[in-house]
Amino acid sequence: MARGHSRETTFQTNLTEPDQVNDAVSQLAAEVLKDVEAEGRPVIGLTLKVRYAPFTTKTHARKIPETFDRGDVLARALDLAGNIEPGRPIRLLGLRAEMTMPDDARQGHTPTRGGW
Repeated sequence: MARGHSRETTFQTNLTEPDQVNDAVSQLAAEVLKDVEAEGRPVIGLTLKVRYAPFTTKTHARKIPETFDRGDVLARALDLAGNIEPGRPIRLLGLRAEMTMPDDARQGHTPTRGGW
């Protein structure tokens, strides 16, 4: 069973403007949320992956209160995008949404670094 869903996009031309970044993050959030909604489990964490040109990759992760709210998830994804270094060209963006595990999946499960 999936612990989360993620999507990423490599851009043909580097993103350099904040509006381009916000549009790309919004698109990724919409795609990830479609996958998450099919699972019927709330989102509990988000990770934004940023690859700057030429090839420096950084991730920004945050646990969030359990939610099914698309607007809330989008707002929090855009908030993570606020950590992107201004003026650095961006080659790739990725977004991952972590979900709660079903109750029956927790029994007998050994906790990992991620908390489960």
